[in-house]
Amino acid sequence: MYTLQGEHQHIAFSDTGCVLSFTDPSLSRNYIAAPAPGRPLFRIGCTEFLQGERQPGNIILTSDLTMPFVEQDKNRITFRYSFLGGRNIHVSCHVHMDPADGLCHFSIHIENHSTLGLHFLEYPVIECPVFLGQDPSQSRILLPKQDGYLLPSPHYHPWEGDLPFRSFDQRFEYPGNGREFPENISAQLLAYYDPEGGFYLAVHDGGGNPKRLGPVWNRNASVETLSFTPFFHLPPVSGNSYNPGYEVVICCFHGGWQSAADLYKKFAEKQSWCSKKLWEREDIPLWVKKGALFFNIRLRGQENGFPDELPEYLKDWQQYWNVPMAAMMCGWEKHGEWVGPDYFPPYGGERRFRQLCTSLKQEKIFPFPFGLSGLKLPIRKLIGADHPQPELAIDYDNREYFQKILSPAAATDAAGQFITDSEPSDWDGLHAYACVSTNQARNQLYGAAMELVSLGAQIVQADQLFGGGVTECFQTSHGHPPGRGKWQTEQLAAIYDAIRRDGKKQDPDFVLSQEFMSELFIQHLDICHARVFDEPRGIGGIPLFAYLYHEYMPCYGGDWSSQLSDNTCGIYNHAANFVYGSLPAACPQTMMKSMINEPLSNCDPSILKMGKNCCSLHCRFPQYLINGKMLPFSELPVPRITVSYTGLNFSGWKKGNGQQPAVLFCRWEAPDKSRACVCANISSHTQTFPIAFPPSVKEAVLWRNDEPMKRLRITDGISMVSLLPQDAAVIEELRPNL
Repeated sequence: MYTLQGEHQHIAFSDTGCVLSFTDPSLSRNYIAAPAPGRPLFRIGCTEFLQGERQPGNIILTSDLTMPFVEQDKNRITFRYSFLGGRNIHVSCHVHMDPADGLCHFSIHIENHSTLGLHFLEYPVIECPVFLGQDPSQSRILLPKQDGYLLPSPHYHPWEGDLPFRSFDQRFEYPGNGREFPENISAQLLAYYDPEGGFYLAVHDGGGNPKRLGPVWNRNASVETLSFTPFFHLPPVSGNSYNPGYEVVICCFHGGWQSAADLYKKFAEKQSWCSKKLWEREDIPLWVKKGALFFNIRLRGQENGFPDELPEYLKDWQQYWNVPMAAMMCGWEKHGEWVGPDYFPPYGGERRFRQLCTSLKQEKIFPFPFGLSGLKLPIRKLIGADHPQPELAIDYDNREYFQKILSPAAATDAAGQFITDSEPSDWDGLHAYACVSTNQARNQLYGAAMELVSLGAQIVQADQLFGGGVTECFQTSHGHPPGRGKWQTEQLAAIYDAIRRDGKKQDPDFVLSQEFMSELFIQHLDICHARVFDEPRGIGGIPLFAYLYHEYMPCYGGDWSSQLSDNTCGIYNHAANFVYGSLPAACPQTMMKSMINEPLSNCDPSILKMGKNCCSLHCRFPQYLINGKMLPFSELPVPRITVSYTGLNFSGWKKGNGQQPAVLFCRWEAPDKSRACVCANISSHTQTFPIAFPPSVKEAVLWRNDEPMKRLRITDGISMVSLLPQDAAVIEELRPNL
């Protein structure tokens, strides 16, 4: 057995390199499950080649096939495996317990002198117990999926979603794969903890190399475990070696998800995606930094056909919100909603669409044709009128055009077949995907974006590229390595850069957005489409991405937050966007079975009240809620209430009832280091609660919508605050030294 001793953790390995234990000495807790026979330090998936042709299937080589030569000094162990499994493949694994940062660093180098192609790597193999301590209900797993998830132990809460492929029992793609499943993660960290302490794992990779991270529930082994083993994609090329230049780090920590995020942020802020903060970025228009409401409407399906009267209709809403607005116009595409890439001429024709955009801009409303359908290549779309979303009722046959024109650019799998993972009756129809390295991909994103800008659009969104993920491709005639690789991220970033460069030449107020976030693209985008309000997410959503990166890139909060009374979580949606720093969003339609843009008078008064209060304060205090940094915060001592979630299922789990604190709460710091608390009462009762302030803060002022400031008395670091139902507030700390 070999061991490394650190101040905060101890790690032990077997003679073959298997991780036997990872122990927090302050708790005497081992985060590694009892090792099953044959558990290795790494697994390598290899591809065979015959006469230069890649063969199906993988050969798995593991560390336990060869006894290693081991070198050890005080803080480092090196395991060297020669002729792994009798092949001319040699592996060196280095483990370093760094006293400077308190982390245990894992690196690996693979020399491949065989004809095999390295296809994937799992390293280090980390298997944990299925819950910590004695109570399964107390275990939490931090997953950087979408805005942020907290998962329970599978012994406490089911891990299967409402569809067979919706499950937490899997790893998730980084930065994404361009398809819906497996879904993407936005950062490269995991944490597993309970109230006593936790285990942290991250990949310190600043280069966008594709990987998967996530908890896999192993139930077939002799010992039931949760695997936190990272999975790395490699391009399967005969004789390829692997020297990544980045590390996997693990450590023990105390605290909750914010403590784990603080560890990751020490790495993240040194990477290129954090090169400039939002308030330093001259490439992002001022209107974004000041704030706006994203208002989702539909062009099709209105009583009078093409809505030439839309600018007049939006005047009432603009007057009510009393903040700048972006008009998210769904259904602008030539053939129907979410049918591309043959988008033009747009619905209503070029002349009417251009005039619509001009009229909106005259009313100081930003035109936003929502959005580009990613890199999907439609083949057949057949959705009946009985579908719960009437905007998707369409019969579109593109098979002949796909075969003649689009198919050469389509991404293929390892067997040379087009990647199609959908059916004609699915919401987006049967489709293939354009390989991101092709001119077709550039035309679908850059070409369409420039056409929209020429028609008057000021916002374009690369939709359905979740977290900047694009599909893998094995078609080497496209000029890229086979499979997945950092070439995908580099190609997409180059397209984004060209869109923003040339779009801003035509209109300085132009912005590019992307559906869902990824740290890799922060400096390549103006804004991102987030859904921090979307629940349920495991046992609860958290604003992880905002906590990590809010001061670097803004997000707007969703696309379908109805203001009508059938949206039973509408009050919560507005409050969550406000408190967690997403630009506000709203929609004047019912949640299902209707496309009519309803008038203000038909909407729910309570949802409208919450929205108006939040929107006003959001744009009144952009130094905190748009340009600011999210600080550590905790839940207020208020009752928890039931929220009935409804709407589209973006998290993959059935909508239902969930519990939220009656008053949502967060803390923020502006670029000038001034600080504020924000809160919103989502309940139907007045809530009175204490807010704690640092000892240096002797005074604070409370701001509500359209009300004068109110000075708060702070006694022993505590001030009592009362909020009426659907009330929101910003509470600024007054510090004499600032």
